[in-house]
Amino acid sequence: MSLTYTKNPADKAELTALFGGKEPTWPPPNLLPSTEQDYWFYRSIWFSFKAECWLGRVQMGSGSHGTAMLFYVGSGDHIDGGFAVINVYSPSTAKRTEYFTWSACVHEWASKTIGNCNTRYTCTKCGKFHDVDSSD
Repeated sequence: MSLTYTKNPADKAELTALFGGKEPTWPPPNLLPSTEQDYWFYRSIWFSFKAECWLGRVQMGSGSHGTAMLFYVGSGDHIDGGFAVINVYSPSTAKRTEYFTWSACVHEWASKTIGNCNTRYTCTKCGKFHDVDSSD
């Protein structure tokens, strides 16, 4: 069971669609190791996530257990994914926090200039895209 917080019901619908129309579960798709720095850099620049999910107690592949939180970004490089953070507490000698990224697709981005200082990044696998305006 997960508990999901969103400000916009459409954001929760986007998130659950990535999990086959169901509440998010552990592990999310395409889970990759990340860093505390990457997580906080994103959080400090963009301020908030579209959704935050408490996934409760989860078992890690190493046999460890922890409490997992899932953060849905839903934009930019994280167009159909976000971050996952786990506070590992078992075994007691392994207490630590682990950071991950996750997404429905492991994107491979191709870029195309679409205007002065505007670049469109399109995933060559799934077709999703986002635009970046690099002007000041």
